[in-house]
Amino acid sequence: SLCKLVQRQTYTCLSHKFGIYVAYAGVVIVLYSFFHFSEELLVWSQNKYDVAFGAYHNNIAAKSFQNRLCSEVPIDIVYTWVNGDPLLLKQLNELKDKISTNLTSQQNENTVVQCNFKDCIKLPLLVMLPSVGGLTTDIAKNTYSNCDNLQSVFSLVLSKDVLLTSEAQATFLRFETIDEVRTVQQMNNGTNQNLTLAHVTSDVSSPHSMQLKSAFILTSIPKTFKTEREVKDQLPAILKDKLELDNGYGSYSALVDDFANEKGNSTLKLGFAMGNSYSKVEVKLAYLVGKIEAHGSDDVISRSRFEDNEELRYSLRSVVKYAPWVRHIYIVTNGQIPYWLNMDAPRISVITHDEIFVNKSHLPTFSSPAIEAHLHRIPGLADKFIYLNDDVMFGKEVWPDDFYTHADGYKVYLAWSVPNCAEGCAPSWITDGYCDAACNVSECDWDGGDCTGAD
Repeated sequence: SLCKLVQRQTYTCLSHKFGIYVAYAGVVIVLYSFFHFSEELLVWSQNKYDVAFGAYHNNIAAKSFQNRLCSEVPIDIVYTWVNGDPLLLKQLNELKDKISTNLTSQQNENTVVQCNFKDCIKLPLLVMLPSVGGLTTDIAKNTYSNCDNLQSVFSLVLSKDVLLTSEAQATFLRFETIDEVRTVQQMNNGTNQNLTLAHVTSDVSSPHSMQLKSAFILTSIPKTFKTEREVKDQLPAILKDKLELDNGYGSYSALVDDFANEKGNSTLKLGFAMGNSYSKVEVKLAYLVGKIEAHGSDDVISRSRFEDNEELRYSLRSVVKYAPWVRHIYIVTNGQIPYWLNMDAPRISVITHDEIFVNKSHLPTFSSPAIEAHLHRIPGLADKFIYLNDDVMFGKEVWPDDFYTHADGYKVYLAWSVPNCAEGCAPSWITDGYCDAACNVSECDWDGGDCTGAD
């Protein structure tokens, strides 16, 4: 039979001198072929799996969101981070102090300092910092040059910041004209005091200032009124008898007027019309500014811009919690790295400006528009990505179709006005120096501190 024939031939082959070697080689070839086929089958299966399901697993959570995602298009997140570690902040502070010292030196060399506060007006007052104790008009005339026309000397306490957390006393020298103040300032800059020209402004955030309880600022006065008399004749009756225009400031679109009746000031806070004009003259609180900080250019370094309050850390946590479908996170910096960041994290990459700027002569830069214009050059960045500032945090689940869909394209959400803290309480009324009944509620923080509370 066939079986006996195969058995006989097998025994004959094995009994041959080289039969055992042939059998061994055959077994090896069969086993090798088996394992090779199995490997190819495994690779093929894995590739097919990745094509079908891998896109839904390729995210920071390493989980499948196939049941929730409408598309398998990868989406990344890009942050721009300009903050620095403590060492960088220290260096920036030292640089800021050095720049400030140089600017002060330039100021002492007759450099005119520009006031950039809102509704800023010069006053014929010379401010001396630090304050000179016991200084009188006669002593000042004998001590300082060109003070023959000095009218009076007085001292006031100025706040160093908007929170009134620190104060400094300053001595004021009053003259007849601003030119006289400039002359005295230039002739006496060699003294130990910092001599500056006083200003008045409606900007409540101005440092080295104090609120003038008996003064306010009128703005938006129609240009048809050319003289002091014309302006005064058109003012409401409550002001006419209490108003004194001491100085002509060249432009009557912004005048500083003495007015001692706070109740009347509060009544006029909404403004009034002058003459036949439909435009409204605004009435604003006045703040005396004793010192104007010198700024060499618009690129002056701001310390608060580089301070790290760790917003980025909490923003990343919100992404992990509410947007785990993100494929990769890129953090664009000038080379600084957050001290708390785990650089071994496979889904987070730190990209320096050198990697995305083609023209290296444009570096270093902290200009947001310039950096944003080069984000598309990030190596490996997805075609679709979400750009976030480091202080943006998600508070609820978001999905790719909240930002982009194949049918509608990119989605744009228009902002809307933030509602008032209370009905009838305008935002401009908060912290304006008056207690407004509509704002005197806990939701408005008792008019931002202008009121003492519900009582």
